[in-house]
Amino acid sequence: NGIYRGWKRDLYEGGIHVPFLARWPGHVPAGRKSEQVFAFWDMLPTIAELTGAPIPEGIDGISMANAFLGRPQQDHEYLYWEFHERGFDQAVRLGTWKGVRRSASHGAIELYDLAADPAETSDSAALHPDVVRRIAAIMSSARTESAEFPVRKQAPQ
Repeated sequence: NGIYRGWKRDLYEGGIHVPFLARWPGHVPAGRKSEQVFAFWDMLPTIAELTGAPIPEGIDGISMANAFLGRPQQDHEYLYWEFHERGFDQAVRLGTWKGVRRSASHGAIELYDLAADPAETSDSAALHPDVVRRIAAIMSSARTESAEFPVRKQAPQ
């Protein structure tokens, strides 16, 4: 995980920050680097666009084909994750801001500026309550209730 906090299936960067490699001779120049942020759910629309297939409607992903081809790329308004292994944990990436709410924290949102603190060592929630409120609103609206993934509250410890 290098400098990143956490491990696989964790909402800190050590669990979700993964490099991506693309090789497509004649289209993706060898050795080019990009800081484009995208997520697994972008793969379907990206592959669909690159192969000429229709991009399904009503999905969360956006095509990252432009990023691969070195053209200006649309960014996500935000990225949202939730994991249920240890209760109900949520995370939101909003630009360079990252909010993490762990069920063990009883609803408190930790806030990190990934541009200044990629290792997520300094919770700056108290300094930026406006950003915390925006992230809390996304956490409330981004999820869809599911019988397969019900929200379980973790008992206080």
